[in-house]
Parts: sequence; C-alpha cells; structure tokens
Amino acid sequence: DIFNALCDAGTLTADRVSGLKIGYRRGNKLAGIYDAGDWLVRFDTVRPALEANLPPTLVVDRPVIQQILLNQGKLVDHDYNCVRIASRVKAYQEYDDCIKATLEDGTVAYGD
Repeated sequence: DIFNALCDAGTLTADRVSGLKIGYRRGNKLAGIYDAGDWLVRFDTVRPALEANLPPTLVVDRPVIQQILLNQGKLVDHDYNCVRIASRVKAYQEYDDCIKATLEDGTVAYGD
C-alpha cells in the first residue's frame, strides 16, 4: 500500500521546531550578528494543520517517493511501464472516471 509505505518512510515534522536557520556567520553590530545554526525565524507546523482538520505535515524525500512508486509499479506491471521518471506531463484532461495525461514524449497515460 503506497500510503502506508510513505508514512513509514516519512518524517513527521509536527514534533519539532520548524523554521529557517542561517548556515554561516552574518550580520553587523547595528543589525545583529547571526552565527551559523542560529534561527532566523521559527514557525508552528502543527497548529494550522489541526485547526484546518488536516494531518500534520509528513516529509518524504523525492528519491524515496520515486522508489516507493517504482516498487508499487513492479507489483502492478512486471514490465515496469506504469512509472515514468524521465517523462514530464505536458497536458492533462479530467474525465468523470479518470485522468488522461499526455507526456512530452507523446505517450498518453490514464489514471484514477
């Protein structure tokens, strides 16, 4: 199941401080000096999600997502034709029962 594999591979960010840190020493006496690793800004990632009835953010690295999709594709289609990493979607059309995607290489794919 793709959902469970993504949940197992991901990192829940709601249990830690999120924000932006500076990677090097910067600043001056007037504006303030930041050392490498200092927080520039912190923000809450869990409260907005909970207020909107959404689950907390789960972060999964793109290569991990691709591998999970490839593994699922191998279970569905042993020719591995259902996952294409090197193809970009050029256009798509939504229908009542599916989506039709046209890739830059001219390939047409359908999904639900």
